[in-house]
Amino acid sequence: MDLDSQTLVERARDLPVFDGYPYLVTALVGGLYHFIVLPGDLGRSELVTLARRQHSANRLRTCLAGGPDAATYVSDDGEEVAEVPRCTDPISDRLLGPEEFPITAELRDRQHRLRAFIAASQTRSAGGYLVDRMRGRTATAEDLVRLSGTDPDGVPVGLARCAVCTAYRGEYLPGHQPGLVVRVFCRCENHNRCARCLHRLHEHRLGAAYYDERRAGVWHVPAFCGLSHVCPQRGER
Repeated sequence: MDLDSQTLVERARDLPVFDGYPYLVTALVGGLYHFIVLPGDLGRSELVTLARRQHSANRLRTCLAGGPDAATYVSDDGEEVAEVPRCTDPISDRLLGPEEFPITAELRDRQHRLRAFIAASQTRSAGGYLVDRMRGRTATAEDLVRLSGTDPDGVPVGLARCAVCTAYRGEYLPGHQPGLVVRVFCRCENHNRCARCLHRLHEHRLGAAYYDERRAGVWHVPAFCGLSHVCPQRGER
């Protein structure tokens, strides 16, 4: 089953909400969200600051769920207040938060409750899978002329080497998605970092496309690829 955007929206209306406030939620792909339980004795301003730090490092849409009616979403477009997020596939223990907090009995209890919530969600969504496709803008008639074809080396004409990292960047017309213009990012534009160690979460920018010279093609990197990151100094996932 391909969980496309419309399906996720329809399913989300009936999904339960994790009530172990406060916690951070990071949106990855489709209904795949990562949860981090936060200490309950932190003030509102401290919690919001943690959410901002998480987003500033990960550069992925982040939500601070402070209560049933207190959800603040932080993204590249700014901040907004909306409903507490619901998702089909919650996960935890894969992304680290900005700080490591003492494990109190109260915090440990909510972590156990989160794991139970995740286990129940996995039972409900068994058999599904997530798809993350290349994203871009609609091609104009001028784009179709300007970006069609390759140079003598077989590189799409809309791409050029970055003067700093030498990887290709620019715009590309994917043959498998006609009418779409996809932006291709070089290594310099990889801005997704771990909130704890500030090292990059992946070799390439998450949720974006890059040109692979060895395979002579443009490839998309789903955001969940960042879940394999291990902090080099701590040896922690």
